[in-house]
Amino acid sequence: MRAMKWIGLTVLVLCAGCGGLGKYADERGNDFLDCFTAQAGIGGWVPAFELHATDWVTTGAGYTYSFKWGLEGRHAVQRTYLQGGALALPLGVVFPDVGLDLDPKKEGALRFLYTYGSYTNKPSSGFLGIFGSPHKLRKSILFFDTTSLPGLAYHPTERGGGGRFVQEERPLVQALDMHVDVTPALWLGPSFRFGFSPGQFADFLLGFFGLDIAEDD
Repeated sequence: MRAMKWIGLTVLVLCAGCGGLGKYADERGNDFLDCFTAQAGIGGWVPAFELHATDWVTTGAGYTYSFKWGLEGRHAVQRTYLQGGALALPLGVVFPDVGLDLDPKKEGALRFLYTYGSYTNKPSSGFLGIFGSPHKLRKSILFFDTTSLPGLAYHPTERGGGGRFVQEERPLVQALDMHVDVTPALWLGPSFRFGFSPGQFADFLLGFFGLDIAEDD
């Protein structure tokens, strides 16, 4: 009888250990997925690209409205993007209808100097769920991303300037994130976004030693 008790206790400890190991494996797997962005879909009307390399460097050219599905870290997402730019010429001259909906009190004279801008939108519950409200706004002058400046990382709650402005959270672990977004389309064609996060990769590696710098485990 005493032997049976010891066997039962041993099995209980092992099961508890397996449960902990399973949770640990899930956390390491999720941390690994957080390192990557991979999305694909359709876009148009003019070929366009966006290059984002850290919170301080963003640029792009062309003009496109694209619908994409895929991964944003560990999350399966649906996103719409509005992107426009000309590298050197002021954005308002080339694509005034990009409509960044800027707050004049925050932007001042900067709003006339932007050469690239992009909206990232969350899906809505409307037709096909593709037209949503703003989620993130990028603005750059040549290569410098002005949303890295205090107070300029914000977006309106509705396209067209009808909503209030919301300050965006920029976690430090995402500061070195990079991605490229390409839409090689004339009128309509494929659209892709691929990215990598060095900060999340550091979180993945440090997770093996019990550290969670992203605070997401």
